Amino acid sequence: MMLPLSAPRHDELGRELIESDCRYFESGALIYALGAGEIARLPGFETVAAGCVVQRLRPERLTPARAADWIARVEDRLRAMGCSLSRWYIAGDAPALTPALAGAGYERRIELGFILDAEPARAAISPLSLHAVESDRHWSAKLALHRRAAEGPDGHETPPRLWVDLERRKAAAGYMRPYLVEIAGAVCGAVSASRQGPLLRMKNIVIDPAFRRRGIATAVARAFGSLAAAVGCAAAGCFGVDGDAGARVYRRAGYRVVTEQIEWVKPLQRE
Repeated sequence: MMLPLSAPRHDELGRELIESDCRYFESGALIYALGAGEIARLPGFETVAAGCVVQRLRPERLTPARAADWIARVEDRLRAMGCSLSRWYIAGDAPALTPALAGAGYERRIELGFILDAEPARAAISPLSLHAVESDRHWSAKLALHRRAAEGPDGHETPPRLWVDLERRKAAAGYMRPYLVEIAGAVCGAVSASRQGPLLRMKNIVIDPAFRRRGIATAVARAFGSLAAAVGCAAAGCFGVDGDAGARVYRRAGYRVVTEQIEWVKPLQRE
């Protein structure tokens, strides 16, 4: 068994985890500099929550007197791009920006960053298997799964066809490798993997409603510890919204919290 990661190593992996999220949104996207941050926009997916975000923020460049006006100007740019949401990610302290976002009507979610030490697979045979999504047949099976699941894996409402097309774009851009989760040949879920330095990122896990409450999500999360070891990574990692079912799954699977980021979201009204 590998030794538990030290606290400094936790800090490093926390930074890698946040960087993996930035890369996810940037993959295949156009990047727009904002001075105190960036917009990552995936053309054709502006109506999807994952299709356009404000990130890589540098809040130290903003004063309380400037923050509200700057947010309004960013919102104007997002509207001009056809975005349905103004969605921001903040990692670390933002003393001027945080109250300005709250005052502008944004809702926030705390996303906890989890890691699991890499560990070689044990001898016990799992009924689960992961199959890389490579062919049109695999993508069709994935689309059918998302139609059955209804809700988006990221907690935002997204039409299944658009969601799968977005993931296909991210995979084609080289960010991640999607997998189908199967039991005895039946597709029961999906998940993606992305390498970020010493970290193997688990991304966008979804379980078929007919297979939920059987511990499958927990088993998949644990399997990523073995998958991380197999590809030479120090740990597996993921994000989960504080208080949501996903965060509880990761804790049951043995993951530990090493970082957090704040998601701020506000629907954009047409002007």
